[in-house]
Amino acid sequence: MYLKIGFIIKRLRMENNVTQDTLANAVGVTPQAISRWESEGSLG
Repeated sequence: MYLKIGFIIKRLRMENNVTQDTLANAVGVTPQAISRWESEGSLG
């Protein structure tokens, strides 16, 4: 079974009630980067 990383990030974030802003601050990126990752727009 093939899962995309963006799907996994979003699923784990939602399961743990973490906002994109909170996750972004934790990993040192912008909330827009998290949004792009989750939509598979960019992983870089």
